[in-house]
Amino acid sequence: MRSLFSNLVSAVKGKVNEAGEAVVDRNAVTIAEQAIREDEANIHKAKVELTKLKAEAIAMERKLKTVEQDEQDYRNKAKQLLSAGNEDLAKKTAQRVVELAKEKQELAEQIAPLNHQIDKINQMISQRTKAIEENKREIQKAKTYERLQETQHSLKNSVSSAHSGTQRAQAAMDRVKKRQQQRENQIDAEDWLAEMEQGANLDNEIDQALGNGSSDVDNLLAELASEDKK
Repeated sequence: MRSLFSNLVSAVKGKVNEAGEAVVDRNAVTIAEQAIREDEANIHKAKVELTKLKAEAIAMERKLKTVEQDEQDYRNKAKQLLSAGNEDLAKKTAQRVVELAKEKQELAEQIAPLNHQIDKINQMISQRTKAIEENKREIQKAKTYERLQETQHSLKNSVSSAHSGTQRAQAAMDRVKKRQQQRENQIDAEDWLAEMEQGANLDNEIDQALGNGSSDVDNLLAELASEDKK
């Protein structure tokens, strides 16, 4: 037997177009909860009416017991009157017994179907109440599952955002590292140039000290001067 939840959604979907079905899907739980509230209200009304019927049946049963007691009392009195030889009064008393017996039968005939209907209505209310409780549990499970799906979706978005953020952070750090490496290379180049310049100056000083700093012209003049002396 299909539940109220699925039956309701199917019934509503049968009357709407495709766009409307999306609305029903989004609001299915709310619609089902509203239907259950209406069902509970109807059950409450039915219980009120049932108690009224039961009260009527109880009143009739009490009256029946009173009639039965009266019937038995008059029956006993009729016997006593017959024993006392008072036939006229015994006859009147017997007539009263007949009337009470007829009233008893009428009450019994009214009470039987009334109790039958009360039992039937009570059974219907009980079955419907169980169905409502089942539908409540089904709706609660649907709401729980929906919350789980929303949580999963939120976590998925968070993880995706975190991954995107991690990628951006990694790209930024790569740029920082690249810039730092370039700066380090620049410093190394400057140090190299400084060392080279310092080494060149030192070589010049050494050449000058050792006389290696003379030009070719000076050397030639020195050579010519040496030849004249010879």
